[in-house]
Amino acid sequence: MVQIGHKKISLWDILNRLQRFRKTRRDDTVEVTNASAMLQVSEYRFFQIAYRIWYGRESDESSMDLYFKDYIINGRVPHWVRSLARKVLRRAASGDISLEEFGIKVPASTTGMKIKGVLLIILLALICIVFYLVVIKEYTPYF
Repeated sequence: MVQIGHKKISLWDILNRLQRFRKTRRDDTVEVTNASAMLQVSEYRFFQIAYRIWYGRESDESSMDLYFKDYIINGRVPHWVRSLARKVLRRAASGDISLEEFGIKVPASTTGMKIKGVLLIILLALICIVFYLVVIKEYTPYF
């Protein structure tokens, strides 16, 4: 038993409270990860967006690095990031989410990008055909 102020608390109660605290922080990090995935941005970019929305201005890189480092190492989520994560998850659950609302611009596909995509698919198909002809077709099982 440990006495804190006028209350006596057992070591078991202290450990349970710490465990609940750890679960809460872990839940916050899961929320941030899921929300950044919903917005299709990295978690670092999600921190930048949350800072801009909360404070109305862009953050400097050094302070953002400190916040993000604390998040990665200790799992501490700043209140402004937690707020945006919950807002994004609520909007996603209701089906009313817009990337432009959060300042995320989706690049439009150009003709050059489409041509590169088609060429990549053709190249992958040719690699599969060559692999079949060279490796699989000539394979003789030993049983």
